[in-house]
Amino acid sequence: MKKLLLTLICLLPAMSSIGQHLLKGIVRGEDSIPITSVSITNKTSGVITTSDTSGRYSIPARTGDTIFFRTLGYLQSAYVMAAGKTIHNHIMVRQSIQLQAVRIAGSNYKRDSIRFHEEYEKSFGFRRPKWYEVYKITAVDIHQLYKALSIKKNNKKSKFKKQLINYEHDEFVNYKYSREIVNKLTNLNGDTLSLFMEQYHPTYDFMKDATDYDLYEFIKKSYNDYLSKNK
Repeated sequence: MKKLLLTLICLLPAMSSIGQHLLKGIVRGEDSIPITSVSITNKTSGVITTSDTSGRYSIPARTGDTIFFRTLGYLQSAYVMAAGKTIHNHIMVRQSIQLQAVRIAGSNYKRDSIRFHEEYEKSFGFRRPKWYEVYKITAVDIHQLYKALSIKKNNKKSKFKKQLINYEHDEFVNYKYSREIVNKLTNLNGDTLSLFMEQYHPTYDFMKDATDYDLYEFIKKSYNDYLSKNK
């Protein structure tokens, strides 16, 4: 009796694997480009895997098992394991997300930027005097002499102007790369969201020419990198 029971216990793993196959394939978008880091879950068995850099995946499955495909920026989709089929190339549909202009605490970037320039008009309009405006051999202009003596002061103004420009650039980036947008795409909140945005902060040079799609791709890639480092 004990031998029979032991035999049955040993056979359980083999019995459980009967009818189970290794489902393989490539995950692509509608543009036929492979999608990396797709989370693939066998709902029936609970097994989870991810697609590699070529979009390839493999996961144990049986006929009738439901396989879910999830990744940031795409609609969740599913596939039911068909009898005798071990290869399934899955197509995912991109999620449509409108990155609309966001008002935060009643602020408006364009309006504030105009007001900012008006307030510091003299600093933005400053230019150094030309050498021929400063020094004349044949005559001395008291006003030009005053400009010459003010060069040191103008150096400070130039530095201040750079600070103002850097400040405005930061405001522009923060306006487009807002907490609301990042939260919408990543579902991060609170301190975790703040830490993510600090670690993955786009530059002004990137943002000034970036479209909404470019920003979305930046957030997606940054989020995937963040997940890989915080497993």
